[in-house]
Amino acid sequence: MNYQPRFGIERDVQDRDLGFLAFLKMLPDELVNFKAKITYIGEQRKALPTIVVGSKESVGDTPWADADKIMSMRVAGIDFANDDLAPIFCRAAAGQLLALIQNVAAIPTVANAASAAKYDGTFYGKYLAISIFNEIDGEESRAQAVLGQADAVPLLDAFGRALAEEPECRDALYILWRGLGFHIGVLDPDSDGDGASDGREASWGTNPNDPDSDADGLGDAQAILSGRDPLNPVPPAVTPRIASITEGPFAGSRVVDLTTSPDLLNGQATIELKFTPKGYLPPTDNLVILQIFRRTAVKADGFTIPLLPSLYIEYAGSPELDLHTLDGATVDHKVGELDPYYNGRDPQDQFIGAADRQHPGHVRGSDIRPSAILYRCRTYEEHWRALNPEGVREVRFSYEAAVFCENGEGRGAFLGNLKWAWGKRRSEPVQAWIESFHAANSAPTGTLVVEGDKAAETLKLALTTDDGQPSAFFSDVLSLWLKNHKFAWPGRELSLDNHVRLVVPQPISVSGKLKVKTLERPPVDEGLAARGLRLVGFAREISGVDEAGHNVPPGYFPFELPLQLEFQYRSAGVQVADPRRVGVVRWDQAARSYSANDLYVLEKNAQSGTVVFGATSFGTYALVEKA
Repeated sequence: MNYQPRFGIERDVQDRDLGFLAFLKMLPDELVNFKAKITYIGEQRKALPTIVVGSKESVGDTPWADADKIMSMRVAGIDFANDDLAPIFCRAAAGQLLALIQNVAAIPTVANAASAAKYDGTFYGKYLAISIFNEIDGEESRAQAVLGQADAVPLLDAFGRALAEEPECRDALYILWRGLGFHIGVLDPDSDGDGASDGREASWGTNPNDPDSDADGLGDAQAILSGRDPLNPVPPAVTPRIASITEGPFAGSRVVDLTTSPDLLNGQATIELKFTPKGYLPPTDNLVILQIFRRTAVKADGFTIPLLPSLYIEYAGSPELDLHTLDGATVDHKVGELDPYYNGRDPQDQFIGAADRQHPGHVRGSDIRPSAILYRCRTYEEHWRALNPEGVREVRFSYEAAVFCENGEGRGAFLGNLKWAWGKRRSEPVQAWIESFHAANSAPTGTLVVEGDKAAETLKLALTTDDGQPSAFFSDVLSLWLKNHKFAWPGRELSLDNHVRLVVPQPISVSGKLKVKTLERPPVDEGLAARGLRLVGFAREISGVDEAGHNVPPGYFPFELPLQLEFQYRSAGVQVADPRRVGVVRWDQAARSYSANDLYVLEKNAQSGTVVFGATSFGTYALVEKA
């Protein structure tokens, strides 16, 4: 095939291995089968769309039926997880496709692309892969390239111009644009030239056509950069940061040392956490500290990006599990630890200044040893490098530490919490500070009556509003970690008269009653058989009643952490063929079927005939056996 020269390139294109050069010589009527695909590659696998662009002149009722060739193109060295998403198919006129080809030709990485590309995974970052395909008279042409941050800007800009008349496609491109951290360009212009794009100003509520929305002499972008409200000319009051605590149960806790390297790239911060109970200490022989944390990159406009723990920290215990985080947060623990406590009982727990085990017996205030926890500020290149073209101005580390009783009468009771943080701005020394601290000064004020079929027991438990209880975010992060790591959380234990054992966590959001009722005839789900499951005859209905005697709504669960249950089916006379194939299901009233939602199995004991699981909602729970 002999192509007419285009764009000044005087070469005959006979071989598809010429890669991108082949596309520069194609004529408008030869782009009927043309397709281009862009796919996101990054160390944080976000659900960003794969976008495929084809010709408006393609014919047939299903113009994308032949998209399998472009979709099957892969960059060597990486599995495109995002290609599993439903791709966004877009159309452009022949002239727009020619302009697209010409515009991307200005990107050297694309212009030099061959029929296959290789992903260099040596460095972490965010990339776009572009794949181009065309078929003319049975002859196929292919080209692929992997683009870094700098090249991704003109690439998305070129696609944005080609798809200017396709709102849905422009929205998909915008998602990619923002997912890579870009804010200024053809997809998101800066109309007033103040350094903040129209999209960012829309999120702030500022006027995209006025560089100083509140007319205080400080531009909108400058206001955000300096921590000011761009719509309020009144400067906020500055809250002093706490460097040490001199009174109360946390007295002695302090920032001990701050060190920054001479080149201002790295540093370390040491904080000493000390807790000495003052007003309330239930009988226990071990007070332990649990801590959650999250790391975020703060962009130049104040926008924050979570940094996934398993990618950047040395304390991530199980990367494939810790990827399931809440807003980038997880429980702080070391690799190989058997528990997440700082001064727990497993051999890996050797944090500086923390005793491996507290004194046995009733702990007195004088027995509590301070726990000095050393953190090194390793601001990796990935933190500062091109998460976005505006750059990252700060890496911030936020922590919440909670003290609680591991055992004894106070098992699972939180006695205090302390929030602290440290961070580093570009070209500035490391900083660390204590944000807030609270301690339990009296016994719990909440009451929970746990009722079986015939007997009931009353427990005194802490309410979420009591002093010293962790934040709701702390509980949410801990709950997810417990599920992912199959860790049993300590709490108030009791056995009921219907072959159920409970571990009740603290704190609770309201006082009331918890009912565990035996069901002789659990709901029937005809779909169980199709899934290879059958009810074995052990089912319990778990419900809640508030202090006024009203049933708690189905969607409300008063426990901040999972409720742990043990179903003792063998002692109840229930026989199963294979204890290893026994599982737990919950009746979904709305769907009229059983599912494993809102629960996870912790342990199965074939010898004793028990199943232990965590529940995060009320309902009917039943044992099933897999055929």
